[in-house]
Amino acid sequence: MVLDRLKEEGKAKTLRRAAMAVVLFLLLAATLAGAATPETDAETLLLSAGNVSPERVTEWRDQMPVPSYTIRNGSLCFRYVSIFLPEESDDTTVDGYYARILPDGRTLSYAEVKDASAPASDPTAFRARAEASLYSRNDTEERWMQERFRPMIAFFDGYTELARHTTVRDYPGVGEVAATTILYHYPNDGDPDNEYFCTCSCIVETPRNASSGGEGWRNRRMDVHYILNATYGDIPQFDILATSFNPQTSRDRLRTLDISGHLLGWLVASHSRYFPEEEVFWNVEVGYCDELATEPLHFFPTLEIVGIQPPENETGWHVLAKTGMDMDEGWARIGWRGYETTPESPDTWGHALLVRTVPDA
Repeated sequence: MVLDRLKEEGKAKTLRRAAMAVVLFLLLAATLAGAATPETDAETLLLSAGNVSPERVTEWRDQMPVPSYTIRNGSLCFRYVSIFLPEESDDTTVDGYYARILPDGRTLSYAEVKDASAPASDPTAFRARAEASLYSRNDTEERWMQERFRPMIAFFDGYTELARHTTVRDYPGVGEVAATTILYHYPNDGDPDNEYFCTCSCIVETPRNASSGGEGWRNRRMDVHYILNATYGDIPQFDILATSFNPQTSRDRLRTLDISGHLLGWLVASHSRYFPEEEVFWNVEVGYCDELATEPLHFFPTLEIVGIQPPENETGWHVLAKTGMDMDEGWARIGWRGYETTPESPDTWGHALLVRTVPDA
């Protein structure tokens, strides 16, 4: 009898311990889930590979709050809402898209593109990378980016941020390119006919397995494009009146390549063309032995845009601009076959900047 009672008490203790372990596990899981996703599901949008479409993204954004910045005279200037859409090339595909709305109505978004033949990413892993990218930026990094943009944009402090987006493209075994673009609006221009925007980008080219001994791939070049008067599927263009641009590299001054064109220094060349679409683009080249060949290369293109103010009842989405990158022979190394570069890849990938007017409360 005593032995049976002891057995029953032991079973009861075991059950209580198991129940307590379950409770602790659930509490811990809830805590971790809350820390990883501080926002509600309604404030975020997660689309996996094959499910990204302009309709899904714009319909979701239409249901979210608009940016809450101050407009002194609503009869002279409209309020705008913005969203970014990823753009793939012929040899790439969008691997995932994530967006969220901040309390002040700004939009943050993130996308990845990869080789069209590569397998799709796990949605959970993709979301973790997206949230790490969007939530990890601190005030120091914000000030660092703004200090690079401020000298290149007239009256920069009068602009208000509407949205920002990062597209990441991985080149397996070679390197990675991360392109972040921020869209700003000048809300108090006093001009009843035109609207003033600026786009500021930070493009980062990172080599993989680079070393000072010459092994591994090194940064060699990248091309960055801003395209205007362009459409995105059925979404029409925003009519542009004028633009101005000013490039910048990751150092305070530019240096030209050495006489061989391959060893030291870096060089930035800017170009523009106007048919069939207006396009501004930069070629960035880095010498093989320069320090920027083996570390992340930052490039800061900016573009000021003067657009024609749409009619008051025109509240549909329009394409303000597109940001595109191509890594045509973007990395180089000295291998067993001598000096070699990555293959030609002139197709651009990147993201489109969409805006629309909203009634001012």
